[in-house]
Amino acid sequence: MSSSTKGSTSSDMETLRKASAQVSNLDSFEFGVPSVKAATSVLTPEEQELVELQDKIENLSLPILALDEIRKLKQGVNVLNRDVQFSTDDSLVNAEEEEKFLLELDQEIEALIHKNKLRYLTLENLLATIPVKDAIYSTSTVRQSSLLPLLEKRDELEQETLKLSDEIASLDEKYEHLLTKVHAKHDATKEFLSKLCKAKEAQKRSFRKIPQRDREKYNLILQEITLHRKKVAILSEVISLLISESGIDWASSEELTEILLSCGTNNLDTLEQEDMETLLTTN
Repeated sequence: MSSSTKGSTSSDMETLRKASAQVSNLDSFEFGVPSVKAATSVLTPEEQELVELQDKIENLSLPILALDEIRKLKQGVNVLNRDVQFSTDDSLVNAEEEEKFLLELDQEIEALIHKNKLRYLTLENLLATIPVKDAIYSTSTVRQSSLLPLLEKRDELEQETLKLSDEIASLDEKYEHLLTKVHAKHDATKEFLSKLCKAKEAQKRSFRKIPQRDREKYNLILQEITLHRKKVAILSEVISLLISESGIDWASSEELTEILLSCGTNNLDTLEQEDMETLLTTN
């Protein structure tokens, strides 16, 4: 995992901790006008309806707790990071796509946090601006006309909450899918390494069965091959230099092109050579 991704994750976790502190303060926050709450027992039926509506608007602040779901998603990022680090074959994990996905997910989480904060501030403003003075709400008609915008805003906030819940569910599905793929690739890597280890053990057992005299002869031949490899590598570089400095148009004819393609080729299997040298040194 790149250092930029780790730094982004640390910054996001700090943001989530601050958001969590704000969510914790909801329990002690007093919505509405205290004087109205204290005098609830002497309110008229119309005023009682207003207080009940005020309580409903307070309950609309509960979607802020969706930040807890975001925190769970963030913990899923950490689990995913640890699982990715377990992979022993980088070719099985596309680090670029993984980092791009995590970056997009971090941006979506930041957007959700921002929307929740805006909704919280909207609720605060609504509750702070509800007029409760008797002079304004002296008649039921005036009270009912003032409640209509609040009811519309409540419905709008409920729709926004449902939309955010769907977005969080979609992020959960993406994480589950990615986590399943990572586990599958990790299992495939372990299986491949297990087969490779068994093959190397079988190769070592076969080599031990070779007589000592043949081993020494093979070792001498292997040393000669190693020397010739080095010579071939040097000659390939010299030939490539001569070709580039000759000034000949090598594409002017098929014969020259064939000569160019055949120069500097080295068909020896370097990987197999290194494996055999390792095998010799371990026995």
